[in-house]
Amino acid sequence: MDPRDRLKAGQAAAQEGRFAEALGEYVWFHEHALEHEPALYGVRLSFALGYWIDLAQSFPEARRKLEEIRGNKAAVLALGQGDRHLFHDVASIDQSLGAEVDTYRLFKTLLAVAPLNAAAWFDLALEAIVHARDYALAERYSDPPDEALLRYSSSLNRDIAELDCERKWRARRIDAYAHIYVERVASIMTILSGLRKFDEAGMCLEWAETLVESRAVRKLVSEKLAKRYDA
Repeated sequence: MDPRDRLKAGQAAAQEGRFAEALGEYVWFHEHALEHEPALYGVRLSFALGYWIDLAQSFPEARRKLEEIRGNKAAVLALGQGDRHLFHDVASIDQSLGAEVDTYRLFKTLLAVAPLNAAAWFDLALEAIVHARDYALAERYSDPPDEALLRYSSSLNRDIAELDCERKWRARRIDAYAHIYVERVASIMTILSGLRKFDEAGMCLEWAETLVESRAVRKLVSEKLAKRYDA
């Protein structure tokens, strides 16, 4: 069966109260989907985990199984083994479980047992590190704010310039791109504010808007940032 069909079968089983069957489909999808369709990488760590957590609301065994899978993967990483994809699995599961602090703790372990891996995978742990309010650690491995802003804005400007879709979808795509950009800017702001570098944070906020090339997108970004920081 196609991995997408297995995922849909799990959803259908969950809706019909066949919880154990649904869990079996979700476990299969998590463990085997990429063998059949690598393009499902993002779905596997987002929507599929969301469905799994929804199932856990009615079927606690689903949460226990997800925690077990997460624990097994984390144990491998804690030995200095595994790869970036395995760490991404763990970080995504932790986020779905509302347990970002566990990603932070695992990252601290990696700093001791596999520092090169920790440095290479830092971007996957950044949100958890910020969530744990370890701003010094976040700053230690982050790019300088000006370099990060240039990279994020370049990515946004390129995505907007290359946008080629029907008009009815264009606004949604632009809003999604702007949202991602603002979230990235917010991470920089949180780190700087946490380190009490308020002047630098203020300058970053200004540059975050200025670096957006499209006037319409700049206005959208400005509105989204204002909702966060002008209240």
